[in-house]
Amino acid sequence: MAAHLKKRVYEEFTKVVQQQEEVTTKKLRLTKPSKSAALHIDLCKATSPADALQYLLQFARKPVEAESVEGVVRILLEHYYKENDPSVRLKIASLLGLLSKTAGFSPDCIMDDAINILQNEKSHQVLAQLLDTLLAIGTKLSENQAIQMRIVDVACKHLTDTSHGVRNKCLQLLGNLGSLEKSVTKDAEGVAVRDVQKIIGDYFSDQDPRVRTAAIKAMLQLHERGLKLHQTIYNQACKLLSDDYEQVRSAAVQLIWVVSQLYPESIVPIPSSNEEIRLVDDAFGKICHMVSDGSWVVRVQAAKLLGSMEQVSSHFLEQTLDKKLMSDLRRKRTAHERAKDPSHQFLQQSLERVYSLQHLDPQGTQELLEFTIRDLQRLGELQSELAGVADFSAAYLRCQLLLIKALQEKLWNVAAPLYLKQSDLASAAAKQIMEETYKMEFMYSGVENKQVVIIHHMRLQAKALQLIVTARTTRGIQKFHQDMSRVDLLFGMCEKFLQEVDFFQRCFIADLPHLQDSFVDKLLDLMPRLITSKPAEVVKILQTMLRQSTFLHLPLPEQIHKASATIIEPAGESDNPLRFTSGLVVALDVDATLEHVQDPQSTVKVQVLYPDGQAQMIHPKPADFRNPGPGRHRLITQVYLSHTAWTEPCQVEVRLLLAYNSNSRIPKSPWMEGGEISTQAETGIEGTIPFSKSVKVYIMPKPTRR
Repeated sequence: MAAHLKKRVYEEFTKVVQQQEEVTTKKLRLTKPSKSAALHIDLCKATSPADALQYLLQFARKPVEAESVEGVVRILLEHYYKENDPSVRLKIASLLGLLSKTAGFSPDCIMDDAINILQNEKSHQVLAQLLDTLLAIGTKLSENQAIQMRIVDVACKHLTDTSHGVRNKCLQLLGNLGSLEKSVTKDAEGVAVRDVQKIIGDYFSDQDPRVRTAAIKAMLQLHERGLKLHQTIYNQACKLLSDDYEQVRSAAVQLIWVVSQLYPESIVPIPSSNEEIRLVDDAFGKICHMVSDGSWVVRVQAAKLLGSMEQVSSHFLEQTLDKKLMSDLRRKRTAHERAKDPSHQFLQQSLERVYSLQHLDPQGTQELLEFTIRDLQRLGELQSELAGVADFSAAYLRCQLLLIKALQEKLWNVAAPLYLKQSDLASAAAKQIMEETYKMEFMYSGVENKQVVIIHHMRLQAKALQLIVTARTTRGIQKFHQDMSRVDLLFGMCEKFLQEVDFFQRCFIADLPHLQDSFVDKLLDLMPRLITSKPAEVVKILQTMLRQSTFLHLPLPEQIHKASATIIEPAGESDNPLRFTSGLVVALDVDATLEHVQDPQSTVKVQVLYPDGQAQMIHPKPADFRNPGPGRHRLITQVYLSHTAWTEPCQVEVRLLLAYNSNSRIPKSPWMEGGEISTQAETGIEGTIPFSKSVKVYIMPKPTRR
């Protein structure tokens, strides 16, 4: 037994282990789709310039990695050479500038192509955008002096372009990339370093004020980059202080301040005198004079810089700050202090009388409104500073008076055959209310959102009155003639009116709490019922609510001015006709002054009315407008007249119109930001308002000689 146990102790145990081969895993390589290939496919699919432009706009919204930029740029350049449409080339040039700013991408590889396409480009807008692209490339490669000098050389060659936009970009390039060398030298490649200051200074006298402003700003940019400006620039800048344009004068004030800080102790002669004065003292006197400039932009700029001129002589400081400057710095009265004047008190008392309208009989209500309108008109004639507020308030009360007269019971309690005759007054009142509301909204500057709400509310009441008049007329015609087309018209008008009510709610949802018990407040309460009702029931509800609606209080803005225009030329007093051959054109000079017109470049139009009823609308160029002072503009333009031959001279009428878009004053609501509102009401209404007296001019188109 013991031997058996000993044998088991020393027994060796073995085990066979078979190793299985491991299955190798496959490595997957994730590849990103090529941006350049996708763009190339999209541009090849484009069948028109509009399609190509749409693809480029979609591509601009997507980010591009640094490693894909070069391929994308090559595709864009390839398409640029083949593209004939300037709008597509403009977008490609813009994309090249954006791609040049991509982090990790060096734009020196597209430098030659950018300069090449710029030299062959004919469109001024595309040229300006390509120069902006070169500016982005030069800014990115700020350490490469050779590239910057090439870009400056290209900018200098295009400074003679006829477009002000191209010249502006060239000057901007010179200001940002011009060499900071103090003397004219040559670099390693033999390219002469240009005297950038002299080149920019030559454009201080450019014929376009925008180019003059760009030249001054380019000079200021050189100063910010560390280049010491020449003292000779001071005399050029002083001449620009008498420029006709406020932007030029404002930039010239800054340039004078910069030169005065660089050369404070230099001696300059006093004009029309043999005496001399320190440059900083002379600059201080000129900037003090600009504090009384006609433009508030220049006055603000001059007042800001006065406090930083610390090296001015004390005796000169005391002499310069004269009574004229002190009078401009006097304390102005606040709006509350001005409201305590007797004229303001009378205006407020006149308006407060109309708040008790609902307690009077209809006849007393009309008489009170007529008296108040008369008082407001007289107040505007006596007090010029209150003319805008008085006329604005009188126009609103006039709308309310027209609405009350149109809703008189005696006009509505008539037999059906008399509907057409009795509805003429109500229809004319609704049309006049619409015209007055458009004048209130677009002919006055300083109108705030709380006034716009009341104006749109009054316009909505006028549209409801139009709908009621149309329904009564349709009902009378249908009873005798069965005119179903008018019935269809009524259905469409009801649907459109309900859409306008919904549009009003969406636009002015924040102001609805201030319209309690008003016409639109009651409409919104009954909106579910109105949507499912027939047109006859809708009209009946509207008529009841119009009569029961309360008179809304119109809050007056602190500063409001009415737009006006005076035609200086043609004077309209000459009896000598303007003769020209029929079929050809004759130029008529137009000179007018504009007061308190907002954005005149896009709103002011010239209209010519011919004796045969033809009307011609002329859109003046932006360069035809001058801005001599705050709230004032000057229009100097030419109108080209043409007509067939007449037997005798006749008069044509020339007047100025104010164009408007009914959607421009509507505040942006959150629901509008994400989508279009073209399907909503009132988005396409456009019109014009005459705001000047007509001037009559004799003309005589002569028959052509055979």
